[in-house]
Order: sequence, then C-alpha cells, then structure tokens
Amino acid sequence: MSWMENHELSQQCETQAEDLCIHGDYARASELYLLAAKAEEKAFRCLADSQVRAIGITAMSAISLYSKSCEPEQAERACREFLDTKLLPPFAVEQIEDFIKCS
Repeated sequence: MSWMENHELSQQCETQAEDLCIHGDYARASELYLLAAKAEEKAFRCLADSQVRAIGITAMSAISLYSKSCEPEQAERACREFLDTKLLPPFAVEQIEDFIKCS
C-alpha cells in the first residue's frame, strides 16, 4: 500500500475511534486508535527520504495515535524508532523528545 492508502486508512480508523469516544465505547475506540497508529507507521515507511516535512508530520501522527490508544509502550517505542532513522526534521525531533520527557 502507498503512503496515501495507509494514511487514509489511519484517518478512517481515527474518525471512527473519535465517534466511539463520544458514545462512551472507549475499549473499541482504543482498538481503532491502535489500528490507526499502525497504519500511520506503515505510511511513514512509504515516504522517500526527501519528503522531510511529511516524514515529521507522519511520525508525530503515529505517536499521537499510539498515545490515544492507551499504549504508552508502543508510543515510546515508535518515538525511539523514528528518532533512530535520523530522517526527522528538527521540529519533529524536538516534539518527540518533549513527548519522551513527559511520558
């Protein structure tokens, strides 16, 4: 699947999760946030090294979704893996480092 296909899947899962939260179904919402995060991580891997801004935004999106899924270990793992790629723009590095400090 392409970046666009993975990203669209992520957005669909996130939208459904937000609707479930409104209706109080937090367990199912958490599952959908996790699916969204995994799709966003797959989208990240589809980007070319030259797509620096998209790399940063996609990484931050995946981390946010892992956090919303109540999976702090997954969020922290993703943070470290994204930082290890050395592909992130400065704004994303700063935000991810802040996230790690606060978690």
